[in-house]
Amino acid sequence: MKVDVPGRGAVDIRRVAVVGPAWTDFDTYKEACEYLHEAADAGYISFSGLMWFGRTNAGMLRQMVRDLADEYPDGTPRYDGVCMLPGWQSDGAAAFAAAVARTLGAAVMGLDEWVRALEPADAERSEEASGQ
Repeated sequence: MKVDVPGRGAVDIRRVAVVGPAWTDFDTYKEACEYLHEAADAGYISFSGLMWFGRTNAGMLRQMVRDLADEYPDGTPRYDGVCMLPGWQSDGAAAFAAAVARTLGAAVMGLDEWVRALEPADAERSEEASGQ
């Protein structure tokens, strides 16, 4: 599904990791995934929560990098985008995850930005404007 990503135009997105501050509970991830799926109108995008628990330490940060950089056997990235839940800017581990995802080329946006970007008309207009 084409999604309007600020600064990049219409981008084909298939899988989005939902990431939040280390203290975010499972129900919040689940609700965010369901909300995004409804916003995408079942537009062939998979939303899954990535949760890392405990103190921020080197092991946790390495796991973040492994999870975000994961690929399928054919070399296709497991995640094309990352949805950051509210409060991520003030959480060191979540901010690190956002930086890693951007470095890997994933579209990184907040929850509200994803909902706006998933509106079909926005992606279509952006695609027409970019000539793709």
